[in-house]
Amino acid sequence: MKNKIRNAIAASVSAIALVCAAEAADRTSGLAASDNGVAIQWNIPAQPLSDALIAWSEQSNYAVLIRDDLAAGVQSQALIGSYTSFEALERLLAASMLTYKIRNETTLVVTPRLQPASLKIDGAENRLAASGQGTSTRAQRRASPPLEAERNEERDESGDSDEIVVTGTRIRGAPPASPQRTITRAEIDASGQSQIGEILRNIPQNFPGGSNRGVQPTPIADAAANQSNATTVNLRGLGPDATLVLVNGHRLASDSHWGGPDVSVIPVSAIKRIEIVTDGASALYGSDAVAGVANFVLRSDYSGTEASVRVGGATQGGGFEQNYNLMAGRSWGSGHALAGAEYLDQNAIGVSERDYTSTALPGNRLLPPQERASGFFTGRQEITDALRFELTALYSDRNAEYASEVALTGQTVTLIGRTDVDVASHLVAPRLDLDLGGDWTATLDGVHSANNNKTAVSTSFGSARESGIRNANSSVEINAQGGLFALPAGELRLATGGGYRRESQTYEAGSAALDRAAAREIYYAFAETLIPVIGASADAAGFPELDISAAARFEDYSDFGSTVNPRIGVRLQATPDLVLRGTWGKSFKAPLFRQLHSPVQTVLFPASAMGAPGPGTGMVVSGGNPGLDAERSKSLTAGFDWSPGFAAGFYLSATYFDVDYTDRIVLPFSSLGLAFVDPDLAPFIVYDPSPEEQAAIIADSAIFFNNSGAPYDPADVVGVAFASFVNASAQAFRGVDMSISYDFNLLNGNVDIFADASWLDFAQQTLPTQDLMTRSGLIFYPARWRARGGATFQTGRLTSTAAVNFVSSGTDNFTSPPAQISSWTTLDLNLRYQLPDWSDRVKGLEVALSVTNALDADPPFAAGGAAVTPGLFFDGTNASPVGRFVAATLRQTF
Repeated sequence: MKNKIRNAIAASVSAIALVCAAEAADRTSGLAASDNGVAIQWNIPAQPLSDALIAWSEQSNYAVLIRDDLAAGVQSQALIGSYTSFEALERLLAASMLTYKIRNETTLVVTPRLQPASLKIDGAENRLAASGQGTSTRAQRRASPPLEAERNEERDESGDSDEIVVTGTRIRGAPPASPQRTITRAEIDASGQSQIGEILRNIPQNFPGGSNRGVQPTPIADAAANQSNATTVNLRGLGPDATLVLVNGHRLASDSHWGGPDVSVIPVSAIKRIEIVTDGASALYGSDAVAGVANFVLRSDYSGTEASVRVGGATQGGGFEQNYNLMAGRSWGSGHALAGAEYLDQNAIGVSERDYTSTALPGNRLLPPQERASGFFTGRQEITDALRFELTALYSDRNAEYASEVALTGQTVTLIGRTDVDVASHLVAPRLDLDLGGDWTATLDGVHSANNNKTAVSTSFGSARESGIRNANSSVEINAQGGLFALPAGELRLATGGGYRRESQTYEAGSAALDRAAAREIYYAFAETLIPVIGASADAAGFPELDISAAARFEDYSDFGSTVNPRIGVRLQATPDLVLRGTWGKSFKAPLFRQLHSPVQTVLFPASAMGAPGPGTGMVVSGGNPGLDAERSKSLTAGFDWSPGFAAGFYLSATYFDVDYTDRIVLPFSSLGLAFVDPDLAPFIVYDPSPEEQAAIIADSAIFFNNSGAPYDPADVVGVAFASFVNASAQAFRGVDMSISYDFNLLNGNVDIFADASWLDFAQQTLPTQDLMTRSGLIFYPARWRARGGATFQTGRLTSTAAVNFVSSGTDNFTSPPAQISSWTTLDLNLRYQLPDWSDRVKGLEVALSVTNALDADPPFAAGGAAVTPGLFFDGTNASPVGRFVAATLRQTF
């Protein structure tokens, strides 16, 4: 691991050195956003001014700052022809009462044309920038405190502008109908977190349970589900494999057996923002987008060098963390490059370091130690006026050590197990963008991503086992988008494309009979169209407007068949202040490789051990099932976004969601003790199998064990329990997401008040013979309510943030009688100060102090939390055992 870390850091530092050398060689010529009098060909259709400025920003490389109220309801004229950048901007602003001021060599401010000289447009702007992929609502931009633009002006001069990318649509410039949540760079900095898992824990729509770091084994999940020390996205609690994870729009390879990508491979310092769409999106992106999509957008056109150091630890003991980051980038007239490296080392937290787990056996840990080195690169280069090349690359190597202790006989003999895990991951994603003429563009995408997981398990009894699992996916996709023809209400636009993807998994279990290698090939095609029904009116400044979007995707899988998934979205701009939106669609999730291809094992038990009253034996057949179908869902959302003109800076949003998730793949037997007597399990039992049927079962099995205590005799077998994976479960999720914010000036500073909450009603039908049963609010399941709210105050160089996190009370149904679990409330504090510049070349020194769980609230008591590991009396899926965590950060930009 140490050598791999050194190699990773050396490679990343070499890339950074090259970028720094290029920057040093041409410090000033890289300022791309200057109007040098050269005419550029423009083709920007008539549209809302904010959209037009995005398109202009993308082509001119200027970051544009504009207040929300200045752009609201303003329609720009079409811009077609050859003009310099500033001539083009003046034409876009001609129909409005707006003009512009050049702030610096890469940033300008759009202001009222008749603005009094005494009115300073300082911190009240929001930034429109270069990607042009979609428009923005206040919901997407609200989390960036307005003064952040001013305070980080030197950082923004380099071109690290906050471009707007809408994950919920593939049509550039299309306003989204999907519910969305964007975690900005400012939010990440304000949270004081250095690990993605803790950032995701702050999102009410995300369930921290499942395959996530620090989550203890539970009775309802595989005990080994997170021995790779992964961090996954688990929207709504549907499972890490039911949320599609993208990096700059590209798929990450899955981690281990469980189908969810490990997002800890992404350095936190590399993230510009996290875009989350919380409805089914398989019609746009394919498999796994049942609960939604999380797209991690990396920083790109940053110019300069940034270095940071963070140290911290838990005040109750353990968890000491060191985090080091280095990033350097350069922008030039026709492109940019950015490289960065991150190193993280964190100590374990043992059960003896917390009072509420002091009765657990001392070999157990609440948090494993970890060491991680990672690096990233993003770059873009114009090859010709019409052709551009982009590259995204990630590399990560992490190591973790799990230790556990269990009593074997009456607390006198214990087994201590140790698991060492090393995981190396990478992503390489090149892209070509081509202008086809008119407003049509085409993109050719390539992706290769892999995750290599090596595990060594040893015990105090001397036994040892090594295993390894490798997941990989490679794909190529071509797509195009543009306007088809004009309708009375506007232009009908289309995005369409198709591609090929190959996914593979290799598992070396240390036993030839259990090893497996599987792969699948996927061919797909998709189309999405935006249909304007009611267009903008010049007299009404663009309101009302009604758009309908429709999408469909066909995918053909080599190992389970084909599927077609449609999606419809409706967006009504009812008034200048109010947007109404809704979506309906179908999604799917392909079966995991282990569900399809795990070796079949047959075990012979005494019939009495399976619930039979008489003598004889019973067979249990388990393993993969090649006959599985995809899991499927239908989702419905309806919501609104409201930014009243009479209360500048206020924003309110609410979304109702309903997900019907069927054909879920499960193991039908949670316990074999009642296999032959539980009527709910009758569909999975075959009684009195013939000798020929038994012989066929054994012949098809990779392994046959006789655990009956007597020689195998076909005449003694009273029944066979088929315990392999089946499409047998169903889940229903419904609830409401709410978001509110208010930005206003106070005491020569700016205040941003924010709150996000999610209410969830989750019901599950484990088998077709059973009824739907409510699960939300139960131990180890998502809470009914999760919320986070607080305020950021920014004045001058000082930024302070306070946020309260809330998890509602629940029920511990692993005790008799069931007991109540108290709610859990924590307070997070973060203070940042930017010191005055030292010189023209050394500036941007920032210090920060963060306190997570400042009141040191312990997880609520839950006796059922010890169902797997005695002494752990809390629900680790809904509450963290870390306690108060204090960290200090020093960041320097050059």
